Amino acid sequence: MRRLFWVGVGVVVTVVVVREGRKVVRRYAPTHLVDQAGDRLGDAQERARGFVATFADEFRVARAEREAELEAMLLADGQPDPAAVRAAQARGARPGAAFHAPDEADLPQDPDDPDSGYAFF
Repeated sequence: MRRLFWVGVGVVVTVVVVREGRKVVRRYAPTHLVDQAGDRLGDAQERARGFVATFADEFRVARAEREAELEAMLLADGQPDPAAVRAAQARGARPGAAFHAPDEADLPQDPDDPDSGYAFF
């Protein structure tokens, strides 16, 4: 609770200092300097907005590519695409309906002991 109080005090002091500072600048600075500084600030804001928008777009694309790479690495051979499973679940299909396990006869067996019952994928 004490920290929250001091954060609030800091915010109030900052607002007061900024407002009073602007009044002093308007009173004593030449008009053309204030206008020039405002123009530069506007340009800097536009560049910052452009940078943030570009960064967000590139981040979204990179995140989607990395997600696709990780999904491809994690899926077992023959496992359906997770998007297809989600779509089937959204249609009301039961959770395992989209994935069909291969038949036991199709699975490779341990070559040293074919009767062991273990399958190696």
